[in-house]
Amino acid sequence: MNQNTRLYDKDGNEIKSIAYDEGSKKYSFYTEKDLEEEEKKYTFYDDQEKIADEKLNFKPLLLPEKYNYQNARVYSEAGEKSDYAHFTYKDSKNREIILFESVSSKEAAYETGGSDVKEINIDGVDIIFHDGDTFEFERDGLLITLLCRNMTYEEIKEVYKDIYLYK
Repeated sequence: MNQNTRLYDKDGNEIKSIAYDEGSKKYSFYTEKDLEEEEKKYTFYDDQEKIADEKLNFKPLLLPEKYNYQNARVYSEAGEKSDYAHFTYKDSKNREIILFESVSSKEAAYETGGSDVKEINIDGVDIIFHDGDTFEFERDGLLITLLCRNMTYEEIKEVYKDIYLYK
């Protein structure tokens, strides 16, 4: 097999993702439907403040009411609070904005990259701007990716300036 080989399950559904569990030494195979079902378990439509209070181990960065909050994805086992969350919004032009957040730690550290990568600084915060739509930065003890689809740099900067730390 090479990287372009497609795999299918016994029912003819294409395998979209494969995961390996170090503990059990077993592979799991996921179709598109499996991935959608898995994602549903982690997507919540409660208001963002309730998500912050009940589901997170940290105080997240949020956007104010001028942005239309859609949902949050919280990655943890049932009944446990998480160190990771994604908050999805729409702006007044119905463009998607996603705040990917995690507690800044060695376990949550990651590398970034992309095209047209620039280092910028806004109000004393060092930011990596890449792909024409993404700011990545560390602030308030959190690692943040701000993804703003179909926006100009100035519009993304305005969204960034509207972010506030939930108390």
